[in-house]
Amino acid sequence: MEFRTIISDLNFPEGPVFDFDGNLWFVEIKGGNLSCWDGKQLTRFDVDGAPNGAMVDRNGCIWFCDSGRGEIRLFNPVRHSFQTICNSTIEGKHLVRPNDLIFDAKGNLLFSDHADGRKEPLSSICVLAKGV
Repeated sequence: MEFRTIISDLNFPEGPVFDFDGNLWFVEIKGGNLSCWDGKQLTRFDVDGAPNGAMVDRNGCIWFCDSGRGEIRLFNPVRHSFQTICNSTIEGKHLVRPNDLIFDAKGNLLFSDHADGRKEPLSSICVLAKGV
């Protein structure tokens, strides 16, 4: 089976997801970028952190985990603005290294949070209820 490379020279890409216009969004963990490929041009947005995973919500905003900052963040592609959505649990525990995320059928956001799995193997799955 053969494949074709569409983008190269990326800095540890992860979490590819398409928006409603067909643009490909992904994070570059080592580059600290949220990146968008429109089929012709690559646009990078510096997140000032270490992004992991990405998802698009029903409004077309891009959600991503930031393992460097210990946060769940949102990017509005119309305004080109970032927003921190959460950085701690209701128990007051700060997020350590959130990684992958996904929305369920009801619109709740689920994500994993872990420390260094080689040293601290215990991790969590967290849920951010819709509308929070």
